[in-house]
Amino acid sequence: MRKHNLADLFGRTLVLVAHPDDECIAAGTLLQRIHEPHVLYTTDGAPRDEYFWKRYGSRENYRQLRRAECTRALAHVGVSHFEFIADARGCHDLFIDQWLFKALPQAAEQIAHRIERLQPDAIFTLAYEGGHPDHDSCSLLASVLGREYDIPVWEAPLYYRAPSREGESGPLKQEFLLASDSEIHLSPSQLQMERKAAMCREYVSQGDFLRYFQLEVEVFRPQVTYDYARPPHAGLLNYEAWRWPMTGMEVSAEFAKFIASRSSLSEIRATAPASQDSKL
Repeated sequence: MRKHNLADLFGRTLVLVAHPDDECIAAGTLLQRIHEPHVLYTTDGAPRDEYFWKRYGSRENYRQLRRAECTRALAHVGVSHFEFIADARGCHDLFIDQWLFKALPQAAEQIAHRIERLQPDAIFTLAYEGGHPDHDSCSLLASVLGREYDIPVWEAPLYYRAPSREGESGPLKQEFLLASDSEIHLSPSQLQMERKAAMCREYVSQGDFLRYFQLEVEVFRPQVTYDYARPPHAGLLNYEAWRWPMTGMEVSAEFAKFIASRSSLSEIRATAPASQDSKL
């Protein structure tokens, strides 16, 4: 894969995240420094469980509310180019919050279309950490497509539950599960901090989530190599602790199946006979 270069990250970048609000915590400052950011949401932001949307009347109402929130939020940091892959024809009920791991081939196809159209210099996404299955799915999709299109991938942490931290009552936030010497810490100016805070405040539907994160903290690095066929760590994953209806083993099994399918496709392409046109 092409070598990572900060200049590429600050050029034309595909910001690949799972939900409206992921981008503000992970990259609210970075978005203000990228010359040409394109934010791509891989889910509709509305889980099936009515716990998340009941007070809004329907899942569709909640879905539309989150879309309106991200439109206003991104405007605070000057981002006008954003899309939901769920908007693609036939995808309205395919890319559902929490269940992206069940639609990886279709998501990869939609993301590939955007890569081919945008020709980004870099992809920025979320780390593989076991905090949310959609975040981990984004990590996998970016890794696979980054290799296929020879685009450097960068990653940022959001939250996870670490088995090695005794006494922790909740997820750890804004630090990588496994530290490395390639991490870059971005310090916002006062104006960038104010814009990021305004951006985050638009997500009223997410309650008081702002108090759980430090807005001045943004850390990212070149994406490291992960074994997606296994959960991010051997302990209880965050979404398992929240008693969501999927386990890390189920999610990583879908990841392994997806990787195998892409590897098979690559082999078929590599061994296919040259077309008549290519011989002319």
